[in-house]
Amino acid sequence: MDAKKIHYLSKKDFDKYKSLQMDYLNRLKSSFTEESNEFNKACINIANDLEWQTENEPSCPNFYNDCIGLWKKSFLYQKKVSDDLKISLVSYSQLAQRYQKISNLYIKKKIIYVIFKTFCRCLNFTSIINGAAI
Repeated sequence: MDAKKIHYLSKKDFDKYKSLQMDYLNRLKSSFTEESNEFNKACINIANDLEWQTENEPSCPNFYNDCIGLWKKSFLYQKKVSDDLKISLVSYSQLAQRYQKISNLYIKKKIIYVIFKTFCRCLNFTSIINGAAI
């Protein structure tokens, strides 16, 4: 699997890279269930990786929705663990961290949308000005 990840990243085929990561997650889910610590760790690692690719690779599609979904799964896992074990402060701190991560991803997603809309308006305005000058 690592060889395939490296191959897809070197070819800048981010959709296949994401698909490979999600296939791995589904295999973990079928082996361990969504309520396992292994599945939770994989969700966090894959979400962080996809977020990094989105932010640092110019040709990478926006994977923020996928990251949000993975962090929500991790949040639900941590909430279930907290409720089952009746753990207080440490668990609530971990829940707060996951909730903050989800909030930050929504903010990043919104900022990209606003930037895109503003860019489109600028292009439209520029075409109007250029059309009037002709």
